[in-house]
Amino acid sequence: MGLDDLVQAVERVRETARKHQGFLSQSEALTRYCLIDPLLRAFGWDTADPEQVRVEESAGGGKADYVLLNSDGGILFLIEAKKATQKLPPIATTEVIKYAGLLLHSGKPVEQLVISNGLLWEFYEYPSLVQRGKIALGDTTRRPEEAALELARMLWSPLVRTPVSPTVTSSVTKAVSLSDFVKQAQGGSKPPMRLMFPDGSSTPIVKWNQLLVEVARYLLRLGVLEQRVPVQWGKRYLVARTPHHPGGIPFKNPRSVDSIYVETHYPSWRCVEGAIKLISICGQHPAVYKVQL
Repeated sequence: MGLDDLVQAVERVRETARKHQGFLSQSEALTRYCLIDPLLRAFGWDTADPEQVRVEESAGGGKADYVLLNSDGGILFLIEAKKATQKLPPIATTEVIKYAGLLLHSGKPVEQLVISNGLLWEFYEYPSLVQRGKIALGDTTRRPEEAALELARMLWSPLVRTPVSPTVTSSVTKAVSLSDFVKQAQGGSKPPMRLMFPDGSSTPIVKWNQLLVEVARYLLRLGVLEQRVPVQWGKRYLVARTPHHPGGIPFKNPRSVDSIYVETHYPSWRCVEGAIKLISICGQHPAVYKVQL
């Protein structure tokens, strides 16, 4: 399918939305059938092939209206649909983010979240929730060729569906997940060289307790830790709004991270366990957080 076909698909969707706005604005199902499904098919997604597209998947209070799969079965996109003309809510309040969190917790990473009313498409990296694109197909001041190209960069199946070959790392830069790293963090071993986050970013590590600090900093940036403070670990706080444990006992080695304090007075293996504790209570899976040895 060439650019002309994609442009025609955008033009048809615009015309359908214009002619039937009254119906589409009242029905999410009709919006999906008349606007979203035709666009997915036009951009190379076979909606009748469950190895490419699955619909209405849900668990744990979350839901995805569409799951778009990579050619190796990995999850490329989770899409939440809204009625045409409906204002798109913040991605952090959607059902699709709850479903993505459940998948991540079970060791099934998701690359991107999408929310759309057929005319407006918003793309977010997951779990960082950094917005990758906002494409307004319904903006008639823009040429349909521009809108088609912009959406193709994000959604065109031949472009995005082939998985990238994994990079082979040497033994010197071996990476292991935090969940597999606990046993190696015993007996005076050296701390890892780097901590690598699910969004592809990383930070150097010099001391063991930096694992706690940097994980807390990352989770705060995602907006998933703040509401869970204080975090109790045994009889003490791991994270609190003031550097004090229950009963007013002061932290032994507090580190300030934005609006919270992290207790970092732990041996190496407890620092790893504490980082895993923070990740887990925030609904994420420690298997997708890695350390470089």
